[in-house]
Amino acid sequence: MPSQHRKKHRLPDGREIVGAGPTPEAAELALKRKLSEFATFQAYPSGTFAQFVEERYWPYVSPDLRPNSKRRYNQQFKFHILPVLGAVPVADVSLEDLQALRQSVRRIDRRKEPQGGAKLQPLKQPHPTTVREVVLRAKEVLRLAYRLGATQRQDWELVKLPSRPERRELLEPEPDFTPRILDAAKGTYMLGPMWAALFLGLRRGEACGLRWSAINRENMTVTVSEQLDPKDGLTAPKGGRVRVIHITPELVEYIDRLGDHGSPFVFTDKGRPLLPNEVSKQPPRLCNRAGLRPVRLHDLRHMIVSNLLAVGAPLNVVMEIVGHSNAATTMRYAHMYSEPARHALMAHLESLIPSKTG
Repeated sequence: MPSQHRKKHRLPDGREIVGAGPTPEAAELALKRKLSEFATFQAYPSGTFAQFVEERYWPYVSPDLRPNSKRRYNQQFKFHILPVLGAVPVADVSLEDLQALRQSVRRIDRRKEPQGGAKLQPLKQPHPTTVREVVLRAKEVLRLAYRLGATQRQDWELVKLPSRPERRELLEPEPDFTPRILDAAKGTYMLGPMWAALFLGLRRGEACGLRWSAINRENMTVTVSEQLDPKDGLTAPKGGRVRVIHITPELVEYIDRLGDHGSPFVFTDKGRPLLPNEVSKQPPRLCNRAGLRPVRLHDLRHMIVSNLLAVGAPLNVVMEIVGHSNAATTMRYAHMYSEPARHALMAHLESLIPSKTG
């Protein structure tokens, strides 16, 4: 799977404008739009930080954001950034202001009040990644303000960010993890999504949104062209990248036995579309039932990557199956198995594919 395409243009003053997209044409259109915006940008004379966000920053960044990113940006501004910086003249925002912002960040309680608003939990410390994102978002606004002449200050660039948290350690799964976890899922709506993650490398939303029309029985392929989002319904898959997975007749037969033929969706909960957020909660519970170390549904995608790389599948093929655009992401999961476990896996990998009677 190719990386996201980029088109660049360097302005006379040395600044570089970049347009990005899933295809060269999309990247070219994104670049043209940004160049047009720069041509129409006028120096911002004065105003508060909140006014600058509304009038200049948001129109500039929002067209390139996916729905989930837009929601995250909106939450960061609504609950963290604007309460601290909103009333401050954008020209006067200082290092001290951004330090105050960093100290003010609190976790958001996503439980909905009757009016539908999220609540802050002032007594709980936020995750370091949340603090980093909030401060970096404020710095993005100020950098744009500086480029447009709305501020001459740059001392806010010196604000210290929290350290990046270490990545969660990827533990080698139990040798019989797959049959045990699938056995624990039998009789529940989770059997389908977990099987799809383990054997097709589907993400949560892709498994929940998989339709029968995506399965081509003549060519033996599954086309992953949409996902089921908890808030936006059916949307394009991550990064807008459509991929085609080649499968075997045995896998098609097993999908037929797992799937709900009375619904347009392959996997359902007694005829009802699956709820992605509920699907995410189940794998740790099933692991406990099976006596296994708890894993997330997304960890099952890591396992298919490790399985394929362990038996010598080419890197580009593995990337295509799971929909990675960056080889470094795929290779991160290449060492989940020790050398003895790798040889054992190669010896019994076929047993992991459900049989006609399994």
